[in-house]
Amino acid sequence: MVVSSGDQIEIKKLFTLRSIDYLFNLGIFGSPLNKYEIFESLFFKGLNKKESIYLGDSLYDYEVASYFGVDFRYIEECQNLNLCNHMKKK
Repeated sequence: MVVSSGDQIEIKKLFTLRSIDYLFNLGIFGSPLNKYEIFESLFFKGLNKKESIYLGDSLYDYEVASYFGVDFRYIEECQNLNLCNHMKKK
């Protein structure tokens, strides 16, 4: 599954164009909904938080994962030094 802040239609087109859309059988999600709304809907539909790992590269991703109690792993290509330093301490 992919959850992005990017435009859902554009992400789906890109993944189809690159022939990788089939790898994400649980769905490809993006705006206009925000990540809080997307995850709220997914958990309501039965996505198991304990079996989920949120891979992210921003403070926003960390905040969303923390809000829902989902295990978070930071993908480091550090653009936000405060977040990088915070995650290195964990």
